[in-house]
This record gives sequence, structure tokens and C-alpha cells, in this order.
Amino acid sequence: MNAKDFTKDDIRNAYRIFLGREPESEAVVEHHFNRCSKLSDLLQTFYRSPESQNKIKKTTLIQELERNNSDRELSPVLPLPKGVTERQLFDFVLSIRVQDGPEEELKAYGTEAFRRIVYTWGVSKGHKRTMFGIGSKSLFYYHFT
Repeated sequence: MNAKDFTKDDIRNAYRIFLGREPESEAVVEHHFNRCSKLSDLLQTFYRSPESQNKIKKTTLIQELERNNSDRELSPVLPLPKGVTERQLFDFVLSIRVQDGPEEELKAYGTEAFRRIVYTWGVSKGHKRTMFGIGSKSLFYYHFT
């Protein structure tokens, strides 16, 4: 009997690379080990599997969408307050100061997190007894019932 040119660890790695997950069990690792005689057979088995082909199709679709929409933003419309422009709200967010807080850090955070802040605020609209706060490098949203 010829020695195999792959190991059971190669099978586990094929799961991770082609399917993006761990094998279901050691029994499936053993199944592939017994079924395939060469590394090239093993790789073709994983590459041609329906699960792998589905991942390839999804990746190709995402790349196509990105290519076709590279000039368009793929995020939802900002839920701006009535009568307020995005620029006005942005300027307001950047104007927020915390006592003894480093001004440049707050401006950088407001710039980086602006859209996230506005989307989170949009989720809270219409809720009673809602508190909305901005924390250090994170966003807090509380809803009391």
C-alpha cells in the first residue's frame, strides 16, 4: 500500500480553507482520509463540493456588486432629524465636548463614528424613556421599559 501524500490535518485545513469551518466530526475526517488516495484528489473533492461552489458563487457575486456599485454607497439613508442637514448634524456631533476630555480625540471619534452614532440614534426615535450616550470608543444605547 502506498503512503498518502496528505495527513488528517490537511483534511482539517481543507475544511477551513474551502468551507470556512471545522469538520463536523472526526468520522468525516476519517471518511475523506479513506476515500482519497492523493492530495490532489482531496483538494478537488473540497473544491468541487456544493458547499464550496456556493461560497465561490457568493464571493463572485459580492465582487460583482462591489465593482458595479463602486461609485455608490451601499449603506442606508441616514435618519436625520427633520430640518437638519447631514453637515449640520456632523458639525453638531463634532462640537460635543466632555469636561477635561481631549478635544482632538473627541473630534476624531466623532468623525470616525458619525454614521454609527446617527444610525443608533435613528433606532431610538419614537421610543419613550430612551437614553442615548456616547462612551469611550463605543456607543451605548439604553431603552428602559
